[in-house]
Amino acid sequence: MALPDTFESIDQDKLEQIPATLPVVPLRGTVAFPRIPMPMHAGREGSRRALVEVAESQEKLVLLIAQREREKDKVGEGDLYEVGTVAKVLQLYAAPGGLLNFVIQGYARARIRWFNQFEPYISATIDILEEPNDRTPSIEALQREIQSLIRRYVELEGAVPEEAAQWAEKIDDPNLLADLVAAFLPEFTDVQKQQVLETMALEDRLRLVIKLLNEQIEICCSMSRLRS
Repeated sequence: MALPDTFESIDQDKLEQIPATLPVVPLRGTVAFPRIPMPMHAGREGSRRALVEVAESQEKLVLLIAQREREKDKVGEGDLYEVGTVAKVLQLYAAPGGLLNFVIQGYARARIRWFNQFEPYISATIDILEEPNDRTPSIEALQREIQSLIRRYVELEGAVPEEAAQWAEKIDDPNLLADLVAAFLPEFTDVQKQQVLETMALEDRLRLVIKLLNEQIEICCSMSRLRS
């Protein structure tokens, strides 16, 4: 997945205008994050109906929430995580095979309070989860550690583009940095990405990303030793 050119800042006014009830599109094999644009596709009838509903609305907002088992086609309440991402649908267009392709811009983390319906598409009432804006010396140190680890990981792995390290070095927002790493490193599993999404405390989230990065670096080093 290519890194986007820009990351839109979502101001408080936009967050306050998010409706309390939104259509829901379950995600298989991916996790959406705030502020990060991503291309996606939907093939299930309920997801297509939800996206049509979103496209006809004024706000163009949807709740994207990962399902626990990607193979499951028909999902119920227990099949979805409680925390997802409210996103704006920027583009929506039909694709061959009955798919709908769409491009989203993540807005905010949200927790499901309750589901309102599952047919003809899923709808839920949500609470928006505010991003912490801590800028303590500890946060600053953890942010720099992530940037250093990304540089090392890029040098070791080779499959991660050099631009990833360049982006990491430019990003001053620790919330965005942690989410960006989780969203775009392909070696992170869906469960690990969801863990990052659900970790609201900023210092804890940064430490989690550092732990996951160190695990991947250790794997790369082990593979390199085996090849030598």
